[in-house]
Amino acid sequence: MVSLDSLRITNNYLGGQTYPETVYRLARSIVKPETEALVLSCTDIRSIEIIELLENDLKIPVISSNQSSMWAAMRSCGINDKIKGFGSLFEL
Repeated sequence: MVSLDSLRITNNYLGGQTYPETVYRLARSIVKPETEALVLSCTDIRSIEIIELLENDLKIPVISSNQSSMWAAMRSCGINDKIKGFGSLFEL
């Protein structure tokens, strides 16, 4: 089962002005008991600040566009450091 919702932002400037708390509330609203993971897909919203909080609250992995791009770039450069505060992806 897939749940999907969005902030319905059509202006990139407004996306960058969206508070992490708004993203957090939206994320919490779409997660169901059977949800296995959450993907926050947009590079213009501030989600990195709330990834760890969401993972702790929801008990599921949370992946964002910016977080996964940074992880992939680091791994492709041979950097395998574990970094606290950026979600479970960075603790692998």
